[in-house]
Formats: sequence, structure tokens, C-alpha cells
Amino acid sequence: MQAAGSVPVLIVGGLVEPQFFLNTLQSSLQSRASPSSPWPCPGRSRAPRTSGSRPQAVAAEARQVLARTGSKQLDVVGHSEGGLALRFFIKNLGGAPWSGAT
Repeated sequence: MQAAGSVPVLIVGGLVEPQFFLNTLQSSLQSRASPSSPWPCPGRSRAPRTSGSRPQAVAAEARQVLARTGSKQLDVVGHSEGGLALRFFIKNLGGAPWSGAT
């Protein structure tokens, strides 16, 4: 469980940024008592990708973070392609109620 009053943060990286950058952001958030989960955007390989696979994976990860923390809300931070996947998740895959978006 998380600290009372804190909202977990899902950090979704882009296709080419190193995990180190996501870990740095996570450390900064955790020093401010915000539980966070850095998560690389899926599909970094050169294999063919479908447009729906990343948002679906983000949705699954968001559900896991919510289940793990017991929270009913989730803050999200996305960079590059990770931001696009988050936007699709919020607008089209039921993520709006969790993210506070309308």
C-alpha cells in the first residue's frame, strides 16, 4: 500500500530513451514521497509493431500499478511515444477515471 494521500505515478518512456532517465525521474518523485513506477514504452525492438499494442500494454501496466498500490487514482508522465500511448489509454481505453481526466 502507499502512503495516505499520495497518488502513484506511472512514468512511460519513449522508444529510444535509456532506462537511466526513467530511473532518475523515479528517484526525484520518490524523494517527494510520490510512489512511482518507471516503465519503458513497449516495442523498442525493430520488430513490426501494431498501433494498438503500446496503449494496450500501458493500460495493463496502469491496472497493475493500481492493484499493487490500492489506489483509485493514477498520475501519469509520458515522454515522446510513451506520451502518445498514455493519451490513447486515457481517451480510448478507459483510463480517464483513474487519471482524473474528463
